[in-house]
Amino acid sequence: MRRRIKRFLALFCSLVMLLTMVQVNVFAMSKDIDNHWAKNTIQTWMDLDLVSGYPDGTFRPDANITRAEYMALVNNVYSLTQETDISF
Repeated sequence: MRRRIKRFLALFCSLVMLLTMVQVNVFAMSKDIDNHWAKNTIQTWMDLDLVSGYPDGTFRPDANITRAEYMALVNNVYSLTQETDISF
């Protein structure tokens, strides 16, 4: 009986976490790309976890991309995980 309860709680918690993550992505995408010309591409990249929005729920598709954002995109595309110190 205890095992069934633990299994149920684990499944329930996993489902709640999954639904919470989905809600955040949908909310972030609905703010500023609804009428953008690159909406489909941005949505595809977000679905593939290549890019994400800002903490305020925006994506800012027309803003200039920073060097850090570009490198994060490249790292995500090529699944690069090795870290090193860089000085510019």
